[in-house]
Amino acid sequence: MSDGHSLVTQLHLVSQVLAVAVSAQHLRGGRSSCQEQGQPRRIMIDTDPGVDDALAILLALASPDSLCVEGLSIALGNGKDIRSLGSNAKLLLRLANASVPVSLGEVPSEGDPSEGAVVSRKGMKPQLVHGADHLGNVGKLYGKCDADYQHFHPLPAPEFMYDLCSRFPGEMTVVCIGSLHNLAKCLESHPDLPKLVREVVVMGGAYGERRGNRTPCAEANFFDGPEAAQAVLTADFPKIVLAGLDITHQTDMRVLRQACVESPAPLSQFVWDLCENFMNVYHDWGETLAPAHDTVPIMYLLRPDLFEGQEVRVEVETQGCLTRGMSIADWKGQWGKAANCVVLRRILDPDAYTQSFVDAIGRLPRRVCGSLQRCCEPATSFQRESRGSAKALQNPEESCGAPAPKPPVDGFARGLVESQKRFQRLLRRLPAEVNWSDEQFHSALRELQKEEEQLLPEVQRLTKDVQALQREAETQLCELTGELLGAGFAEPETARPVAADPPKSSGSCVRLQDLAQDRSRRFAEELEFVQCLANPSYVQWLATEGFFREPGFQRFLEYLTYWRRPQYVRYIVYPQCLAVLDLLLRPAVRLRLQRADVISILAEQLQHAWGQADE
Repeated sequence: MSDGHSLVTQLHLVSQVLAVAVSAQHLRGGRSSCQEQGQPRRIMIDTDPGVDDALAILLALASPDSLCVEGLSIALGNGKDIRSLGSNAKLLLRLANASVPVSLGEVPSEGDPSEGAVVSRKGMKPQLVHGADHLGNVGKLYGKCDADYQHFHPLPAPEFMYDLCSRFPGEMTVVCIGSLHNLAKCLESHPDLPKLVREVVVMGGAYGERRGNRTPCAEANFFDGPEAAQAVLTADFPKIVLAGLDITHQTDMRVLRQACVESPAPLSQFVWDLCENFMNVYHDWGETLAPAHDTVPIMYLLRPDLFEGQEVRVEVETQGCLTRGMSIADWKGQWGKAANCVVLRRILDPDAYTQSFVDAIGRLPRRVCGSLQRCCEPATSFQRESRGSAKALQNPEESCGAPAPKPPVDGFARGLVESQKRFQRLLRRLPAEVNWSDEQFHSALRELQKEEEQLLPEVQRLTKDVQALQREAETQLCELTGELLGAGFAEPETARPVAADPPKSSGSCVRLQDLAQDRSRRFAEELEFVQCLANPSYVQWLATEGFFREPGFQRFLEYLTYWRRPQYVRYIVYPQCLAVLDLLLRPAVRLRLQRADVISILAEQLQHAWGQADE
């Protein structure tokens, strides 16, 4: 056992040495894979790897024909633990099968190192927008380990940035999607930096109706370092492009991840899980969308034709008590200063934006599970089985020879754990008067039946009165029509049919009590059916019997979505059935559920969801 452990340790050390050697060769200026494919634009990304940063980094790494990522430098922002943010970057590089050096920025001397992007809204407790691990709380799920916190580039981020720019003078584009501390520090130490840089692209500021997200008037990246932002914007860089909140809110993380999961992209499940916490926070705030902020600067470099921009003078307030970090654009030229930035104002084709993102994610490596197995800790047998089922979904041609499913079933099945938690939270929020026991329910039903028996004679009398009033109204209408159009035009009384009186026998009248019994029976049957959807074998039987092809049955499935309402969901014992119901509403999924391998994978994922659920 000790020999085996020693061998694993030696192999791990060898892999680290190889990684350092590749990084050193990369920094010595050797030709990278990007360069061999032509002349892509060289970029380095200064980032604070959170959820939207992760999407931006993957987008850049997936576009080697257009962008050559020479390095990542880590800034504080979405998290205050610089090594934790750096470990997120290493995980993303491993998932994308990319070898890019990572350098850390300054470590804070004070403050809570575990604090992240904590934002609050009126009447709500503060929330970590990017999750506790600053990566949507999915880092460990996708293989983040202790080794990711070590072996960063020896140069601090500002010097690392200058080293790259000086080795490729006039070629480097610096993309800043976090606070601007690293770039400002590099400027302070090396005033000649602007002459070495081709372009600076920044996600920061707000230049229209949206004024701020960290404070009422300041965007987060500028608020975290207003002096740094002002220093960068007023330096003599050849070109500065700004993507503020006005244009980032023209993107929607929900749309991007949905489009990804409906594609055969191997990393689509990672994108789906990554965005979940971020979107939930925005939903809790009452926002209609969750913007993918940091994807905009990268997409601008890939597809500048999708954007409309305007040159303007922009500066950042550094002194104001209420306006610190606020970005001000002099749209009317009232300062009399020359324009120093291009502010992106509009995305011209949102559909093309989404498609370009999905196409890029689809170019990332197909064998995601292989990269996950690089985690430092050995996988349990249960984890290996889960990875095997995920591989079957991501590479079906290797498992059963069938084409890749669209959308992949695991994109929905693996969300069942979160779905169950949501239902539990929903039940806790139900008002007390809704939480009746069965005895209370039947007692209330008996009271209603008694009232119905007492009210039935009155209902019959009122019915007669209504019919009489209706006949009288028809008579008056005919008389009025005759007066308006001429005498003799009115319809004779005998020509009008008279509605029959309701049956006088109470036995022939439909009683509310009978209706209540009917509804109670239907309620029980529909509850039983919808919960049977949590059984994959039953779902397969429905598919093989051809129910899913019948339009009437499809409408019935849509009708059953009422079980999500608070007054009904409390009866659900197996909340996974509602997630499967959502799955069945998609035509492409119903078509594939006749395949035995898909049903088998769905069953495994449902079992996995139960195993991971909270007690």
